[in-house]
Amino acid sequence: CDFGESKVYGPDEDGYTTRNRGTEFMKSPEMLTVANASSKERSTYDRRKKVGANKSCDVWGFACLLYELLTAQFLFFDDDWIRFFIRVTSSTCAEDLLPKERLAPLLAAPGGALV
Repeated sequence: CDFGESKVYGPDEDGYTTRNRGTEFMKSPEMLTVANASSKERSTYDRRKKVGANKSCDVWGFACLLYELLTAQFLFFDDDWIRFFIRVTSSTCAEDLLPKERLAPLLAAPGGALV
């Protein structure tokens, strides 16, 4: 249930949004940084660059939700929110983003070798 938060874009629209809604530990890196990226006062602001969330962020959120349903844990949870934010928004290596202890429940499940 999205409580009226969803948006529908036409086939000719890029479909970027800057609305920052949702559970922090399920947000995509783009949604976590959208407030800073769209701020005109920042020195890194570029009006030509598209900022915000699109369909790929929906896939990210769905994967996080699916992981939570299967394991009863957040996929990217960290007790330290700053450490979580830095790990998700600046990670370039999958091992840094997904520690082995987060993958272990999936690998132990039937068919987990396919992960």
